[in-house]
Amino acid sequence: MSLDPKSLPIADVARLLSRTSGRAVTENMLREAIAAGLPMKPGDRLDIFVLAAWLNRELCAARLAPCATATAVD
Repeated sequence: MSLDPKSLPIADVARLLSRTSGRAVTENMLREAIAAGLPMKPGDRLDIFVLAAWLNRELCAARLAPCATATAVD
């Protein structure tokens, strides 16, 4: 079974981020990000690349990380 990183269920994204970051990432955390403006795909799915760009933009706006030169999300 192959996974499409551009269309993952929220639960899979939470598991992936938890396992690769070493920090607990929950579905609820992702749903809070969605409520804050993280774009979703149809079928309650997320694009992991859009998530990365969105997080970068949010961190940059909060001045918690250096700003990248291009952070197109839409």
